Amino acid sequence: MNKFFKRLFDIIASASGLIILSPVFLILVYLIRKNLGSPVFFIQERPGKDGRPFKMIKFRSMRDAIDKDGNPLPDSERLTDFGKKLRATSLDELPELWNVLKGEMSLVGPRPLLMGYLPLYNEFQNRRHEMKPGVTGWAQVNGRNAISWDEKFAHDVWYIDNFSFWLDIKILFLTVKKVFVKEGISAEGEATMPYFTGNKTDEKKNNILILSAGRRVELVQDFQTEAARFSDGISVFATDLNPRMSSACHVSDGSFEVPPISADSYIDSIFNLAVRENIGLIIPTIDTELQKLADERERFEAASVHIVVSDSDFIAQCRDKRKTATLFARYGIRSPEIYDRKKLVFPCFAKPYDGSRAIGAKRIDTPADLTPEVLADTKLMFCQFIDIENKFSEFTVDMYYDRQCRLKCAIPRKRLEVRSGEISKGVTCKNSLYQTLLEKMSVLQGARGCITAQFFYNEETGEFYGVEINPRFGGGFPLTYAAGGNYPSRLMREYLGDEEIPFSDDWENNLIMLRYDAKVLVHEND
Repeated sequence: MNKFFKRLFDIIASASGLIILSPVFLILVYLIRKNLGSPVFFIQERPGKDGRPFKMIKFRSMRDAIDKDGNPLPDSERLTDFGKKLRATSLDELPELWNVLKGEMSLVGPRPLLMGYLPLYNEFQNRRHEMKPGVTGWAQVNGRNAISWDEKFAHDVWYIDNFSFWLDIKILFLTVKKVFVKEGISAEGEATMPYFTGNKTDEKKNNILILSAGRRVELVQDFQTEAARFSDGISVFATDLNPRMSSACHVSDGSFEVPPISADSYIDSIFNLAVRENIGLIIPTIDTELQKLADERERFEAASVHIVVSDSDFIAQCRDKRKTATLFARYGIRSPEIYDRKKLVFPCFAKPYDGSRAIGAKRIDTPADLTPEVLADTKLMFCQFIDIENKFSEFTVDMYYDRQCRLKCAIPRKRLEVRSGEISKGVTCKNSLYQTLLEKMSVLQGARGCITAQFFYNEETGEFYGVEINPRFGGGFPLTYAAGGNYPSRLMREYLGDEEIPFSDDWENNLIMLRYDAKVLVHEND
């Protein structure tokens, strides 16, 4: 149905455009003939759908000029000031409405490139010919000629995979905006873009990108250490809303400012960055970006960029702690009982169902503690109170799941001291909790990479409750890494080296971590 409406819209819009804009055509014909002479039109064979050639027609914007040997001068030297104005306003593209009316092109689609590029494409790049070429396209409104070839091809294939009639309408509106601001008309030093010369067969996408790096200095450094061991020339980059004020960004091999996670442009900015900087592995670090990244994972994979992120359904169950209890139960693990807020048992524990780092969590001892603000907060869930001061201890388990959701390593660490919801003192422990989790959670459907699970564990009786699952690296991971849980190396070997990761329980028991504050200095000119 989308394709039917697309073709119908193409016919109506192109026919109307040719009629309504006919006075503009006549004026342009006169101006081109006056400034450039004849011919007025530039006609060239270009590849259409499935690579079939057609003759694309444009207004001429370059003069005929040759060097002393009779060869045409470079495009940048043949493009006149008048021609630059034609291209800046995209008026040179107007005759392509005739190609649209004939069915050789569409108003929206991947731009038709040169016939000589066809044998140079790899399988991914060649997918841009699965639809008719367009007068404008997704790549045109996301950088036009000012982006790299890799970015352009990635945008084209994304459009192929996500095409809809309403996306076409959006692209047309964005095109008008881009034309008015004259954005991305040409690459630096070029009339349009440099010629595509094929793919570098010796270049692999091996760089690593850590998202929302913030204060995660140790995580960045751990990846840098393992990247140097894995292969030469791997850079560990970082992103942040404000990289200058991020200590982790300063210790990385390069940092980039990105929009807020809530912004519609967040995913596109990460995608463009990944393609441009030869990123092969993306490491998310905070809860709020996981769902967005999981929803777009296939788009990144198509561009050979691996996001280490769990399935969307699994993330949703982890994000909503009311559903996390059901998830634990599926694997035979008890969770603190969730109370109906009209049938509370005191003392109880209240926390936001989508919170993190214990923000907003509180103990409710008596009905008198149920203030109007507490009762009015619809995000609060009320749970069975577990005495973690006298009977139970808090344990966090860093679990590594491979791409088939199989557990390959698990390291429990006891939280001895917590500051702002993050461990400041801890110790690794091989105990009955560890053995039980190896049995019950050997396969965790939808989980990939580092999964941080929290438990309340009675060290005398072995009784325990599952509390939370965060499908990302946790703040206490440096202890796990120091103990032998080399998850950065595993990720590189699995995702970049395509290795089968074996199970390992070769890690140091009773290793204590004592954290302290450190500094990163940022000079005025940094």
